[in-house]
Amino acid sequence: PLSYYPQPYRALIEQGIKDALEKGSKWDVETPAITRNNKTLWVRHIGEPVFNAQGKIVKFQGTLMDIDQYKIHELEISRSLEVTIEQKQQLKNFAYVLSHHIRNHTSNLTALSAMIEVENLDEENKDLILKSRQVTQALTATLDDLAGVIEAQDQTMSEDLVSFESVATNTIEKQQSQIQQAQASIIQNFEVSTVQFPRLYLNNIFQHLLANAIRFKNPAKQLQVEFKSYQDSNNNLVLECRDNGLGIDMNLYGHKLFNLHATFHPNISSRGVGLYLLKTQIESQSGKITVSSEPGTGSVFKIVFK
Repeated sequence: PLSYYPQPYRALIEQGIKDALEKGSKWDVETPAITRNNKTLWVRHIGEPVFNAQGKIVKFQGTLMDIDQYKIHELEISRSLEVTIEQKQQLKNFAYVLSHHIRNHTSNLTALSAMIEVENLDEENKDLILKSRQVTQALTATLDDLAGVIEAQDQTMSEDLVSFESVATNTIEKQQSQIQQAQASIIQNFEVSTVQFPRLYLNNIFQHLLANAIRFKNPAKQLQVEFKSYQDSNNNLVLECRDNGLGIDMNLYGHKLFNLHATFHPNISSRGVGLYLLKTQIESQSGKITVSSEPGTGSVFKIVFK
């Protein structure tokens, strides 16, 4: 009897039976049921009308399935997901406070230290002030990086039909002085001319990968950087950036290549933020970025678009 089913599930079954009588439709309801021993278990209540030759309903037929174990697991997963989402939001709130409110204080410290005229100090105090400026500047830069990461994760970007060649040409123009100084050769080979992707993110990809190639060029070679696009064997659109720079030891650093503040060449200035941001932006659009590299040979970055 329907009295075995608590509300609001009983109402769902009653509505299903009513619709079956009036419209000839089926019903399929997952509901807890109270047994005669006052035990609660989840069941699946499925039913449908049976018609005679004249098209009139003569009876109902259906099944009652015990889904208690399956449903308990489903509810546990749902509760775990809710807890995970709540914890993620708490972490985002904490990161926001850290990156914005504390950044205000570091900016104040930077401003105050800048007001001190070090020329009027003795050597010991002058050295302390200069070191404190370096510390506050480094802290401010770290908080700026964190703010950029949070912003990238929260942004919802609209997609555009973007030309690879136009973005590449624009990037080369912006970095022309660095390219000339590095005596770099830039090659473009776009078999696929366009991609449906946020223009800002594609600009960031080209700008960062080119700047990275220049920064980590091999001084023993003339730098060559090639950008190309193509369809791979799985019919995915791929953007590839290949250089003959210093390269990275993937056995040592491959597992943390895209980590925040991960750096691999101690003699070259780098904050270790760019690749992390690129990965965040690409994955926010359901894409994927991978890298293959060997020390002394160079690196190949591949972006696979959805």
